[in-house]
Amino acid sequence: MPAGPDARNPAREWLLALGAVLVFALVAAWLADDTWSDIRTSRLDGGWLTDFRDAIYYPALALREGVNPYDPSAFYSAYPVGQEFPLYSPVHLVVHMPLTLLSLARARAVYFGLNLGLIILLSATALRLARHQVTVASVFGFAALLLLSDPGFWDLRSGEPTLLVVLGVYLALACARERPGWGAVGLVLALTKPTFGVVLVLLMCCRRETRAALWGTLTAIAISAVVTLRLVDLAGGIAALIDSLRDDLEVTSRSPQSRLGSSLRIDAPNTLARLTRVRPGEAVATLAGLVLLAVGAWLVWRLHRHDPTGDRSELAILLAALLILVPFFHVPYDELLLAWPLALLLRRPLRDAPPWPRACRGTVTALLVVAMVGPTRWEGVNDALSRSVLARLAGPTIPGLCLLAALLLTSWTAWRASRADPERSPGIASTPHPLPSTGPG
Repeated sequence: MPAGPDARNPAREWLLALGAVLVFALVAAWLADDTWSDIRTSRLDGGWLTDFRDAIYYPALALREGVNPYDPSAFYSAYPVGQEFPLYSPVHLVVHMPLTLLSLARARAVYFGLNLGLIILLSATALRLARHQVTVASVFGFAALLLLSDPGFWDLRSGEPTLLVVLGVYLALACARERPGWGAVGLVLALTKPTFGVVLVLLMCCRRETRAALWGTLTAIAISAVVTLRLVDLAGGIAALIDSLRDDLEVTSRSPQSRLGSSLRIDAPNTLARLTRVRPGEAVATLAGLVLLAVGAWLVWRLHRHDPTGDRSELAILLAALLILVPFFHVPYDELLLAWPLALLLRRPLRDAPPWPRACRGTVTALLVVAMVGPTRWEGVNDALSRSVLARLAGPTIPGLCLLAALLLTSWTAWRASRADPERSPGIASTPHPLPSTGPG
């Protein structure tokens, strides 16, 4: 009897799996070779994996050895770092403390390998949550694309902790309602980077996932409180610790990477500052970001009220991801957060998905792809644009504009969907597969 259309071809599946694994391995090997060819012993902020050295390894080692990592002067004096420790939460130091049991060279290699494993996990998670068929071929193929993307490329080579934070965000968004314990764990991981975690707490509250939000926040506060007691002792008192945090923030805000108009940032205030050449000041930029976030959070609340079961639909997840990325300080490797939304958009729309305005869904998909590819950050393209009349579009400007435009279009669609009559229009949700994990439900 001839095989039906759904019959599997084991040989074809095996070849696809082998090909995808081989492609991923080749890309990973190329990235590893290229990264290790430019690791410098100088304390200057140059070469690859300096972010791992300055923002992960030595800050955790400092806490272990009795140095306040939030004090720029003490941190610079004690360790061969090229930049101050960013204001990550103390949870960040606890999460990465085991790496300090190794030498810097070994910890660097272990962390690079860990990030390769995490990008495979990110690929599998995004595909499963988007209800794609999860196979060896699809997971390793998507993971290879993520490695080649602009955020994947920069995250692996700089040694950032973004992948763990993104997986934490996914865990919180996917599990907060049905598995609030796991949702709280995800939130704790996301709170290692306040630019992710604080916005996520607000969005979870708007989605009425208050139990997971409360437990995650309280757990992060408890961990931070234990570390803070140690930091107070190291600084010589609460006032001295506050002064060191103020100094750290001042040093960070003065750095070229952090100021408005930076050639690194992809958030909306920085993008508009680069495009217009207007530098309004960080207070004005923060206020603009707060307004953008407030409107977006209101739309998240309206979507949830319209369909309480739709918090994992493509529209809800896309809106949440863009609200985390666009209003406040973010850099290209943070765009890895778009893996799940893109996996949703790159499949055929589900029957119960909301009707997007004409061509809007395809436009948003194209904008996110351009942001992930980041062509204007390629060295040749960036140099050519910088020397032309289109210099304002060089660097992160185009990806930032794509993200802002995607947020505006998604917000418009969310507004339309939240006003639709639930009985006369398709719902915006269904029940997707749970997040792949083990442990208690």
